[in-house]
Amino acid sequence: GTEEQFAGFTRTEPGATKAAAAATVFSKIDRGTRTVVGQRIVLSPAAGQLSESGVAVILRHELFHVASRIETAEDAPLWLVEGVAEYVGRRGSDADVTDVAPDLAVQVASGRLPDELPADSAFAVDTETARLAYQTAWSFAAFIADRYDDERLRKMYLTVARGGDEAATTKALEEALGADQDELIDQWRSW
Repeated sequence: GTEEQFAGFTRTEPGATKAAAAATVFSKIDRGTRTVVGQRIVLSPAAGQLSESGVAVILRHELFHVASRIETAEDAPLWLVEGVAEYVGRRGSDADVTDVAPDLAVQVASGRLPDELPADSAFAVDTETARLAYQTAWSFAAFIADRYDDERLRKMYLTVARGGDEAATTKALEEALGADQDELIDQWRSW
């Protein structure tokens, strides 16, 4: 009901997640038994302002996090974790890129194409850059699904979600898609 309650349930500072409509939280992960304890989706007061279809998108996004949590390392890149969740949340809607990624669409229309995937720090929900980071990550996931297919997007997720440093991420992308990160970014920019 309040930002303070949302902060309490999500273990964040009040006001630090003002832009968030929901979050998925858990108590602990037991990798040995492949169990996630205490997983739940918490809706913020901002969710009350969403349309029914907006709530459906948010719930699909958060349910993706619930379903993939055990497969996702703590250090998996957020462009992957949030981008694929955004893609899943919006999959099947009739929204076009200007609806899903209006800030990115404006940037691209002005000739400023992304030249890299968003850094984890860009996803902090208390920053102005978070909207663009989520939109950019969504567009990369949508590109992979469109160019390769949903099964390869799934394979990319599971492979890259194992985590690791930048070299491990690049290796995982090559393993899943047969192209290195620079090649994929070039293809994405053309797409």
